[in-house]
Amino acid sequence: MTRRGTFGSLGPCLLFLSLLLDTDTSCEHFLTKVMDSTAALNRLLAVLTERGIGLGYDELGWLFESPQYKDSMTSWVHEYLSPATLLSLEEHDLYVRR
Repeated sequence: MTRRGTFGSLGPCLLFLSLLLDTDTSCEHFLTKVMDSTAALNRLLAVLTERGIGLGYDELGWLFESPQYKDSMTSWVHEYLSPATLLSLEEHDLYVRR
């Protein structure tokens, strides 16, 4: 699995669909779901990179593409990887030193 742009291979299709569709609720819902899971994946990858954790798109991308796991992973990222729930690197250092 290789990463191709922010939306992977769907990027050009999503852009085209978003330009064509502005009233069809089911298509808008689909686009929102795909973009939401993509944003969640990008958030997770950014947090892991910031903390020097060696997991990347090749290891985790499938979770956000899988119909079985996509919604639960997206919800988990939104719930647990926010500024309110995630320690900053400085806060982590302070906690570890105690």
